[in-house]
Amino acid sequence: MGIFRFHQYQVVGRALPTPSDEHPKIYRMKLWATNEVRAKSKFWYFLRKLKKVKKSNGQVLAINEVRSCLMSSGEIMDGRAWKSQGTFRFGIAACC
Repeated sequence: MGIFRFHQYQVVGRALPTPSDEHPKIYRMKLWATNEVRAKSKFWYFLRKLKKVKKSNGQVLAINEVRSCLMSSGEIMDGRAWKSQGTFRFGIAACC
């Protein structure tokens, strides 16, 4: 089993304050990326598409890695499987 390269990041940012809008709206996204730099890049890509805020006119307020808790014997797991050129399984844990 290999190392999982993708991590989930929470990026919080906003447009820069202007004289007409001194308190711009703050946006938060949860993204999957390989590192923080790519997470910020994806954040600006989607924010530019959705809300017309560019990186040059905005700022990142915070970036955090979202860590999932480990499975223990007392936790419930919803196991599902599907078939597409082999069998793939995944589980959704109801934890912490």
